[in-house]
Amino acid sequence: MRKPARIFGQTVALLLAFTTWILLVGRHHFLLGSGLNFGRWILFLLGIGCLFIFKKDRFSMINVCLILALSGIFLEWAWTKIHYQSLAHSNTKTEVSFMTYNLFFKNRHPNSSLQLIKKNDPDILVVQEVTPAWEQQLRSKLPTYKYQKTKALEGTHGIGIYSKYPITNLRYLYNTSRLPIAQCVQLTINNQPVELCNAHLSSPAIAVENPDRFLELYHRNYQQRKIQTHQILLEMEKSSAEKKILIGDFNTMKIEPLYHQFRYDFVDLFNKKGTGLRFNFPNSSGYKRPFLTLDYIFAQGSISPISAEVLKGGSSDHRGLIGRVLL
Repeated sequence: MRKPARIFGQTVALLLAFTTWILLVGRHHFLLGSGLNFGRWILFLLGIGCLFIFKKDRFSMINVCLILALSGIFLEWAWTKIHYQSLAHSNTKTEVSFMTYNLFFKNRHPNSSLQLIKKNDPDILVVQEVTPAWEQQLRSKLPTYKYQKTKALEGTHGIGIYSKYPITNLRYLYNTSRLPIAQCVQLTINNQPVELCNAHLSSPAIAVENPDRFLELYHRNYQQRKIQTHQILLEMEKSSAEKKILIGDFNTMKIEPLYHQFRYDFVDLFNKKGTGLRFNFPNSSGYKRPFLTLDYIFAQGSISPISAEVLKGGSSDHRGLIGRVLL
Protein backbone atom coordinates (compact mmCIF):
# COMPACT_ATOMS: atom_id res chain seq x y z
CA MET A 1 0.00 0.00 0.00
CA ARG A 2 1.41 3.43 -0.92
CA LYS A 3 2.31 5.70 1.96
CA PRO A 4 -0.41 8.42 1.47
CA ALA A 5 -3.07 5.75 0.99
CA ARG A 6 -1.76 3.87 4.02
CA ILE A 7 -1.86 6.97 6.22
CA PHE A 8 -5.41 7.69 5.06
CA GLY A 9 -6.45 4.09 5.74
CA GLN A 10 -4.90 4.14 9.21
CA THR A 11 -6.67 7.40 10.02
CA VAL A 12 -10.02 5.97 8.93
CA ALA A 13 -9.44 2.80 10.94
CA LEU A 14 -8.56 4.73 14.11
CA LEU A 15 -11.57 7.02 13.68
CA LEU A 16 -13.76 3.95 13.22
CA ALA A 17 -12.45 2.37 16.42
CA PHE A 18 -12.78 5.65 18.33
CA THR A 19 -16.35 6.24 17.08
CA THR A 20 -17.34 2.69 18.02
CA TRP A 21 -16.13 3.11 21.60
CA ILE A 22 -17.84 6.50 21.95
CA LEU A 23 -21.13 4.87 20.88
CA LEU A 24 -20.61 1.90 23.20
CA VAL A 25 -19.83 4.09 26.22
CA GLY A 26 -22.82 6.35 25.46
CA ARG A 27 -25.25 3.55 24.52
CA HIS A 28 -27.86 4.82 27.02
CA HIS A 29 -27.83 8.33 25.56
CA PHE A 30 -30.74 8.90 23.17
CA LEU A 31 -28.55 10.00 20.24
CA LEU A 32 -25.46 7.82 20.75
CA GLY A 33 -27.52 4.77 21.68
CA SER A 34 -29.75 5.17 18.64
CA GLY A 35 -26.65 5.54 16.46
CA LEU A 36 -25.21 2.32 17.89
CA ASN A 37 -28.46 0.36 17.48
CA PHE A 38 -28.90 1.62 13.92
CA GLY A 39 -25.32 1.17 12.73
CA ARG A 40 -23.94 -1.65 14.90
CA TRP A 41 -23.42 -4.15 12.09
CA ILE A 42 -22.28 -1.48 9.62
CA LEU A 43 -19.49 -0.58 12.05
CA PHE A 44 -18.74 -4.26 12.56
CA LEU A 45 -18.40 -4.95 8.82
CA LEU A 46 -16.29 -1.83 8.27
CA GLY A 47 -14.01 -2.95 11.10
CA ILE A 48 -13.63 -6.42 9.58
CA GLY A 49 -12.81 -4.75 6.27
CA CYS A 50 -10.09 -2.64 7.88
CA LEU A 51 -8.61 -5.69 9.60
CA PHE A 52 -8.43 -7.43 6.24
CA ILE A 53 -6.66 -4.44 4.69
CA PHE A 54 -4.11 -4.32 7.51
CA LYS A 55 -3.81 -8.10 7.91
CA LYS A 56 -0.02 -7.97 7.44
CA ASP A 57 0.34 -5.82 10.56
CA ARG A 58 -1.33 -8.26 12.93
CA PHE A 59 -0.08 -6.71 16.14
CA SER A 60 -0.12 -3.05 15.16
CA MET A 61 -1.87 -0.48 17.37
CA ILE A 62 -4.55 -0.03 14.68
CA ASN A 63 -5.41 -3.73 14.60
CA VAL A 64 -5.48 -3.93 18.41
CA CYS A 65 -7.85 -0.92 18.54
CA LEU A 66 -10.09 -2.44 15.86
CA ILE A 67 -10.20 -5.85 17.53
CA LEU A 68 -11.14 -4.24 20.86
CA ALA A 69 -13.85 -2.18 19.16
CA LEU A 70 -15.26 -5.21 17.31
CA SER A 71 -15.22 -7.23 20.53
CA GLY A 72 -17.10 -4.42 22.27
CA ILE A 73 -19.82 -4.40 19.59
CA PHE A 74 -20.25 -8.16 19.79
CA LEU A 75 -20.23 -8.34 23.59
CA GLU A 76 -22.74 -5.48 23.92
CA TRP A 77 -25.06 -7.20 21.43
CA ALA A 78 -24.66 -10.58 23.19
CA TRP A 79 -25.27 -9.04 26.64
CA THR A 80 -28.46 -7.41 25.35
CA LYS A 81 -29.74 -10.68 23.88
CA ILE A 82 -28.98 -12.62 27.06
CA HIS A 83 -30.95 -10.15 29.15
CA TYR A 84 -33.99 -10.10 26.85
CA GLN A 85 -37.00 -11.83 28.38
CA SER A 86 -38.76 -14.92 26.99
CA LEU A 87 -42.32 -16.13 27.41
CA ALA A 88 -43.31 -19.26 29.30
CA HIS A 89 -45.67 -21.63 27.50
CA SER A 90 -49.34 -21.18 28.35
CA ASN A 91 -51.09 -24.31 29.61
CA THR A 92 -54.52 -22.94 28.70
CA LYS A 93 -56.12 -22.71 25.27
CA THR A 94 -57.97 -19.43 25.57
CA GLU A 95 -57.24 -17.35 22.48
CA VAL A 96 -57.42 -13.62 23.12
CA SER A 97 -56.78 -10.75 20.71
CA PHE A 98 -55.40 -7.34 21.70
CA MET A 99 -55.50 -4.29 19.44
CA THR A 100 -53.89 -0.88 19.96
CA TYR A 101 -54.95 2.08 17.87
CA ASN A 102 -54.08 5.77 18.10
CA LEU A 103 -57.35 7.24 16.79
CA PHE A 104 -55.90 10.70 16.01
CA PHE A 105 -57.75 13.58 17.65
CA LYS A 106 -58.06 15.42 14.29
CA ASN A 107 -59.39 12.37 12.43
CA ARG A 108 -61.74 13.69 9.72
CA HIS A 109 -63.14 10.33 8.66
CA PRO A 110 -63.80 8.42 11.90
CA ASN A 111 -66.06 5.86 10.18
CA SER A 112 -63.05 4.48 8.30
CA SER A 113 -61.22 3.80 11.57
CA LEU A 114 -64.36 2.40 13.19
CA GLN A 115 -64.82 -0.02 10.30
CA LEU A 116 -61.22 -1.18 10.76
CA ILE A 117 -61.92 -1.94 14.42
CA LYS A 118 -65.18 -3.74 13.64
CA LYS A 119 -63.56 -5.81 10.90
CA ASN A 120 -60.84 -7.14 13.22
CA ASP A 121 -63.12 -7.34 16.28
CA PRO A 122 -60.41 -7.60 18.99
CA ASP A 123 -61.31 -8.96 22.41
CA ILE A 124 -59.51 -6.05 24.04
CA LEU A 125 -59.15 -2.72 22.27
CA VAL A 126 -56.92 0.02 23.66
CA VAL A 127 -57.04 3.47 22.11
CA GLN A 128 -55.19 6.76 22.42
CA GLU A 129 -56.16 10.37 21.61
CA VAL A 130 -59.75 9.74 22.70
CA THR A 131 -61.67 13.02 22.51
CA PRO A 132 -65.25 13.42 23.84
CA ALA A 133 -66.46 13.13 20.23
CA TRP A 134 -64.47 9.92 19.75
CA GLU A 135 -65.79 8.51 23.04
CA GLN A 136 -69.38 9.08 21.89
CA GLN A 137 -68.68 7.38 18.56
CA LEU A 138 -67.01 4.38 20.20
CA ARG A 139 -69.79 3.90 22.76
CA SER A 140 -72.54 4.00 20.16
CA LYS A 141 -70.87 1.99 17.41
CA LEU A 142 -68.99 -0.67 19.38
CA PRO A 143 -71.77 -2.23 21.48
CA THR A 144 -70.00 -5.60 21.81
CA TYR A 145 -67.65 -4.16 24.43
CA LYS A 146 -69.47 -4.59 27.72
CA TYR A 147 -66.58 -3.25 29.80
CA GLN A 148 -65.26 0.23 29.02
CA LYS A 149 -62.86 2.51 30.85
CA THR A 150 -62.06 5.85 29.22
CA LYS A 151 -60.74 9.28 30.05
CA ALA A 152 -61.83 11.45 27.12
CA LEU A 153 -59.97 14.75 26.72
CA GLU A 154 -59.69 17.39 24.04
CA GLY A 155 -56.39 17.15 22.19
CA THR A 156 -53.97 14.24 22.27
CA HIS A 157 -54.12 12.94 25.85
CA GLY A 158 -57.42 11.02 25.97
CA ILE A 159 -57.09 7.28 26.53
CA GLY A 160 -59.38 4.26 26.73
CA ILE A 161 -59.81 0.49 27.11
CA TYR A 162 -62.72 -1.47 25.58
CA SER A 163 -62.96 -5.09 26.67
CA LYS A 164 -65.15 -8.17 26.33
CA TYR A 165 -63.74 -9.34 29.66
CA PRO A 166 -64.30 -7.81 33.12
CA ILE A 167 -62.09 -4.87 34.11
CA THR A 168 -61.10 -4.06 37.69
CA ASN A 169 -58.46 -2.09 39.60
CA LEU A 170 -58.26 0.89 37.23
CA ARG A 171 -55.29 3.26 37.76
CA TYR A 172 -54.07 6.23 35.75
CA LEU A 173 -50.49 7.41 35.49
CA TYR A 174 -49.88 11.10 34.79
CA ASN A 175 -47.16 13.35 33.42
CA THR A 176 -45.97 16.52 35.17
CA SER A 177 -48.93 18.43 33.68
CA ARG A 178 -51.39 15.94 35.23
CA LEU A 179 -52.30 14.50 31.85
CA PRO A 180 -52.56 10.70 31.49
CA ILE A 181 -49.66 8.77 30.00
CA ALA A 182 -51.09 5.33 30.80
CA GLN A 183 -54.05 3.49 32.25
CA CYS A 184 -53.49 0.17 33.98
CA VAL A 185 -56.21 -2.37 34.80
CA GLN A 186 -56.66 -5.98 35.75
CA LEU A 187 -58.61 -8.14 33.32
CA THR A 188 -60.29 -11.36 34.40
CA ILE A 189 -60.05 -13.89 31.57
CA ASN A 190 -61.40 -17.35 32.37
CA ASN A 191 -60.96 -16.76 36.10
CA GLN A 192 -57.31 -15.76 35.75
CA PRO A 193 -55.96 -12.23 36.33
CA VAL A 194 -54.16 -10.47 33.49
CA GLU A 195 -52.51 -7.12 34.15
CA LEU A 196 -52.85 -4.74 31.20
CA CYS A 197 -51.39 -1.27 30.76
CA ASN A 198 -52.39 1.04 27.89
CA ALA A 199 -49.47 3.44 27.34
CA HIS A 200 -49.23 6.71 25.45
CA LEU A 201 -45.82 8.30 26.01
CA SER A 202 -45.06 11.93 25.20
CA SER A 203 -44.90 12.70 21.50
CA PRO A 204 -41.73 14.26 19.99
CA ALA A 205 -43.91 16.16 17.49
CA ILE A 206 -42.70 19.54 18.73
CA ALA A 207 -39.11 18.60 17.81
CA VAL A 208 -40.17 17.56 14.30
CA GLU A 209 -42.11 20.83 13.90
CA ASN A 210 -39.07 22.90 14.90
CA PRO A 211 -36.13 21.50 12.87
CA ASP A 212 -33.84 24.38 13.90
CA ARG A 213 -34.09 23.17 17.53
CA PHE A 214 -34.60 19.47 16.78
CA LEU A 215 -31.81 18.00 18.93
CA GLU A 216 -32.60 20.18 21.95
CA LEU A 217 -36.35 19.47 21.83
CA TYR A 218 -35.96 15.77 21.00
CA HIS A 219 -33.55 15.32 23.89
CA ARG A 220 -36.06 17.00 26.21
CA ASN A 221 -38.82 14.72 24.91
CA TYR A 222 -36.61 11.66 25.32
CA GLN A 223 -35.99 12.55 28.97
CA GLN A 224 -39.75 12.85 29.49
CA ARG A 225 -40.32 9.43 27.90
CA LYS A 226 -37.54 7.98 30.01
CA ILE A 227 -39.26 9.13 33.23
CA GLN A 228 -42.63 7.88 31.95
CA THR A 229 -41.13 4.50 31.03
CA HIS A 230 -39.87 4.13 34.60
CA GLN A 231 -43.33 5.05 35.94
CA ILE A 232 -45.07 2.43 33.80
CA LEU A 233 -42.59 -0.38 34.44
CA LEU A 234 -42.71 0.32 38.18
CA GLU A 235 -46.53 0.23 38.17
CA MET A 236 -46.62 -3.07 36.30
CA GLU A 237 -44.02 -4.53 38.63
CA LYS A 238 -46.38 -3.89 41.57
CA SER A 239 -49.02 -6.21 40.12
CA SER A 240 -49.15 -9.76 41.47
CA ALA A 241 -50.65 -11.05 38.20
CA GLU A 242 -48.35 -13.57 36.51
CA LYS A 243 -49.53 -12.60 33.00
CA LYS A 244 -49.01 -9.04 31.84
CA ILE A 245 -49.65 -7.10 28.64
CA LEU A 246 -48.06 -3.71 27.99
CA ILE A 247 -49.55 -2.14 24.88
CA GLY A 248 -50.05 1.20 23.16
CA ASP A 249 -48.39 4.12 21.42
CA PHE A 250 -44.91 4.47 22.89
CA ASN A 251 -43.70 7.21 20.50
CA THR A 252 -40.41 5.33 20.57
CA MET A 253 -38.52 3.82 17.65
CA LYS A 254 -36.89 0.39 17.81
CA ILE A 255 -33.41 1.89 17.50
CA GLU A 256 -33.82 4.02 20.63
CA PRO A 257 -32.34 2.76 23.92
CA LEU A 258 -35.77 3.12 25.58
CA TYR A 259 -37.18 0.36 23.38
CA HIS A 260 -34.54 -2.02 24.72
CA GLN A 261 -35.47 -1.00 28.26
CA PHE A 262 -38.94 -2.42 27.64
CA ARG A 263 -37.39 -5.51 26.04
CA TYR A 264 -35.42 -6.28 29.20
CA ASP A 265 -38.74 -6.96 30.99
CA PHE A 266 -41.15 -7.88 28.21
CA VAL A 267 -41.29 -9.76 24.91
CA ASP A 268 -42.21 -7.81 21.78
CA LEU A 269 -45.05 -9.85 20.29
CA PHE A 270 -44.25 -8.78 16.74
CA ASN A 271 -40.68 -10.06 17.10
CA LYS A 272 -42.07 -13.51 17.91
CA LYS A 273 -45.01 -13.93 15.56
CA GLY A 274 -45.24 -10.83 13.39
CA THR A 275 -46.16 -11.07 9.71
CA GLY A 276 -45.59 -8.39 7.08
CA LEU A 277 -43.94 -5.03 7.69
CA ARG A 278 -44.20 -3.66 11.21
CA PHE A 279 -44.02 0.06 10.31
CA ASN A 280 -47.18 1.87 11.45
CA PHE A 281 -46.47 5.60 11.24
CA PRO A 282 -47.21 7.91 9.44
CA ASN A 283 -50.40 6.69 7.78
CA SER A 284 -51.75 9.34 5.42
CA SER A 285 -52.38 10.12 1.77
CA GLY A 286 -49.04 11.94 1.71
CA TYR A 287 -47.13 8.77 2.61
CA LYS A 288 -47.88 5.64 0.61
CA ARG A 289 -46.06 3.49 3.17
CA PRO A 290 -45.33 4.11 6.85
CA PHE A 291 -41.62 4.02 7.70
CA LEU A 292 -41.53 4.21 11.52
CA THR A 293 -42.62 1.85 14.30
CA LEU A 294 -44.14 3.62 17.31
CA ASP A 295 -46.82 1.20 18.55
CA TYR A 296 -46.10 -2.11 20.28
CA ILE A 297 -47.64 -5.05 22.11
CA PHE A 298 -45.36 -6.41 24.85
CA ALA A 299 -46.10 -9.56 26.89
CA GLN A 300 -44.75 -11.16 30.06
CA GLY A 301 -45.46 -14.48 31.77
CA SER A 302 -47.01 -17.75 30.59
CA ILE A 303 -48.40 -16.43 27.32
CA SER A 304 -48.12 -18.26 23.98
CA PRO A 305 -48.00 -15.83 21.03
CA ILE A 306 -50.03 -16.75 17.94
CA SER A 307 -49.75 -13.79 15.58
CA ALA A 308 -49.13 -10.06 15.28
CA GLU A 309 -49.95 -7.78 12.38
CA VAL A 310 -50.02 -4.09 11.45
CA LEU A 311 -53.45 -3.36 9.98
CA LYS A 312 -53.72 -1.50 6.70
CA GLY A 313 -56.31 1.20 6.23
CA GLY A 314 -58.16 3.43 8.65
CA SER A 315 -58.14 7.22 8.69
CA SER A 316 -55.77 7.83 11.59
CA ASP A 317 -52.17 8.97 11.23
CA HIS A 318 -51.24 5.63 12.88
CA ARG A 319 -52.03 2.16 11.64
CA GLY A 320 -53.62 -0.21 14.11
CA LEU A 321 -51.66 -3.16 15.55
CA ILE A 322 -53.30 -6.45 16.55
CA GLY A 323 -51.84 -9.44 18.35
CA ARG A 324 -53.32 -12.82 19.24
CA VAL A 325 -52.13 -14.98 22.11
CA LEU A 326 -53.06 -18.01 24.18
CA LEU A 327 -53.59 -17.07 27.82
